[in-house]
Amino acid sequence: GQTKEKETASKEYKAAKQKDENAILISQPHKDIPNVFQIQTNIDSKSKVSLTITIEQYLQKKLGFNELTVQILRNFEQYNIQPRSGAIQFECDLFDEHGIDDVCTLSAMTNESNNSNDSDWPWTWKRTLDKSHTRCEIEGTLMRDTCSSNEVSIRYKTKGEAEECRLLFDSQSGTFCHIVSDIAMQPQMTNVLIPRRVVFVVDKSGSMNGNKWTRAVSATIAAIKALRAGVDKFSLILFDHECHGFKSNDEYMLSATDKTKQSAIRSIQAMEAGGGTSFRLPLMNAVNLLKVDINAQKNAYYTNQIIFITDGEDNGLQQLLVDVNKANNLDGIDKYNKKISIFT
Repeated sequence: GQTKEKETASKEYKAAKQKDENAILISQPHKDIPNVFQIQTNIDSKSKVSLTITIEQYLQKKLGFNELTVQILRNFEQYNIQPRSGAIQFECDLFDEHGIDDVCTLSAMTNESNNSNDSDWPWTWKRTLDKSHTRCEIEGTLMRDTCSSNEVSIRYKTKGEAEECRLLFDSQSGTFCHIVSDIAMQPQMTNVLIPRRVVFVVDKSGSMNGNKWTRAVSATIAAIKALRAGVDKFSLILFDHECHGFKSNDEYMLSATDKTKQSAIRSIQAMEAGGGTSFRLPLMNAVNLLKVDINAQKNAYYTNQIIFITDGEDNGLQQLLVDVNKANNLDGIDKYNKKISIFT
């Protein structure tokens, strides 16, 4: 078969039917579910047809891991889909000639450190890593009625990415990102402590509801716990179509202490996902928060970071990126840094 534009494929299918030629038309009826297909054919109903569909998807870099999220099925009632099976099996074969490390899978209620084989769990999985650590086979089953996420996320690192210091390149913007240490991982043991100012900007809009919100909260809490008491400073901004800033004693940029960290954790745990989505106000607020604190401590050396967690895009994104890049200018404010590092 050949992949063609929807209108072109539909015309060719109708033409083949008029000529009484066997034809199959495969289309995607729902734009937001990339792996649900509608199949039309004029082949006799008693015939046997075997179809293999290949889906290409780019890996995402999240918190230092290569992550691939595969949507199985969701929102059955909304799309009038009648599932024919209570269990969905999946298989994944990872290969990297440089070597694979830290392979794990993410889904609702998953135990990342161990394989799940409990029949009461909403899903089961197992992984097999070869002796050379270049190939890993993952297979499992999602239970449709009890697994709320109906998606599988697989993440891993390749050899060399487990290091605390690494260099990432974004081909679209042509920029390099030098990560010295991962904010969400265990701090590097060293006698030299480089303090950090970190603003966590977390999307709590309706599209984050369910497993996405659970994972976002978990990742943010892990990152807050990793902040070093008496060394780092942080702020937390939650947003939907509005901006919800966390503050203590009327201050938004807080010194990391056991008390402030626990207060921030309780704040995000009390939140629920809902509402619309607007990136502009939270991002601009995060930049301004850092610039105000830098101005208040002109001679203090900090690395300045924004950790932006979201699942989608906003209208007017290109103009927003231009405006944020313009605002993200520390010339004349911070003698040590020219820009705030923004991670997403």
